[in-house]
Amino acid sequence: MNEINELSPHLQFIRKRPGMFVGSINLNGVIQMLDDLLEDLLKPAAKGSLLEINLHPQNRICMKGTAIPSEKLKELFAKTESGTYDNNEMGLPVLMCLSSKLTVRYNDFTTQYELKAFKGNLINLSRTESQQKEHYFEIEFTPDGDIFQNVTLDFNIVSNFLRRVAYLNEPVKIACNDYLQPDYQRLVFAFPRGVFHLLDSLLLDERYPGSPSRFRCDMEVATEKYSYKIGIAYSEKWQQRFTAHTFAGNTETTQGGSLNQGILTGLKASIKHLAKEKNQQVRITHKKLSASLVLVGVVRGEDFVFSGSTKTKLGMPDVAREVSQLVFKHLLQYYEAEPKAANYLLSKFVTWEDME
Repeated sequence: MNEINELSPHLQFIRKRPGMFVGSINLNGVIQMLDDLLEDLLKPAAKGSLLEINLHPQNRICMKGTAIPSEKLKELFAKTESGTYDNNEMGLPVLMCLSSKLTVRYNDFTTQYELKAFKGNLINLSRTESQQKEHYFEIEFTPDGDIFQNVTLDFNIVSNFLRRVAYLNEPVKIACNDYLQPDYQRLVFAFPRGVFHLLDSLLLDERYPGSPSRFRCDMEVATEKYSYKIGIAYSEKWQQRFTAHTFAGNTETTQGGSLNQGILTGLKASIKHLAKEKNQQVRITHKKLSASLVLVGVVRGEDFVFSGSTKTKLGMPDVAREVSQLVFKHLLQYYEAEPKAANYLLSKFVTWEDME
């Protein structure tokens, strides 16, 4: 298929209102465009997958995914051919609309698909028989300077974003190569334990290198609708602040919401249960509960609902209820297996009257 120049109504709307799809028309918008694309592409990745991203002058970005059977790409090729996208379709359609030049190749053992576009206009869409018996994709694009004005790629910003992507996609090794400057740089991210590696880094104590937290519980569980990874710890650092990094899919819920609420509710209930078992009186205020508390969590599933338009707060009471029960159950098992950690936690909330 060649010389397809007319944009579908959905694609026209993306190009006219880019901020509605990527949030802003600065570098953060480019990062959001990458984030939406990678969320689609990396879902089926298995152990041994590799994503290589190269940053070039003039804001050109090249990426290659190896051993990643992305059926989402094949599905989007079919939608591009027919011109019928879902109204909430992100990923490739947004990339196609907001790039000055885009080339996508996808190989699925038997067929190689190729797409070329210019400023949202489809130039070529083709299928050929593949001679390479492997799954891979190649994507090369340049964010459209007419939309993303005064934007310059920054290796540190992009690599920090890719570090987060690697935490959330543990089977994938992600490499970022910097060709923007004469001094070549390369960073590789591989976190086989996912967000639990993130919790490791948050608990590092400069005063006592390598000293373990006296209270830490990691839990991983799947239910009928969702899967969760949750890590809860109390930091030994002197700071008394509450630190939380929680995600719904690949989206970080920086304003908290249902996942955070469920974790805190389950933690509080487990402390009360532990105190009752040990016949001790506790006083659990939010300030006490959250002081020095460090938690990470990710919920995966479909059709997340966010409070407000910024997608920074998860608004799903069913998730909050389910998480509180899961956390409560797992923490009781943890207290039984780690009595020293249980006693340490309880000591933080025992009332003065009980200690006299």
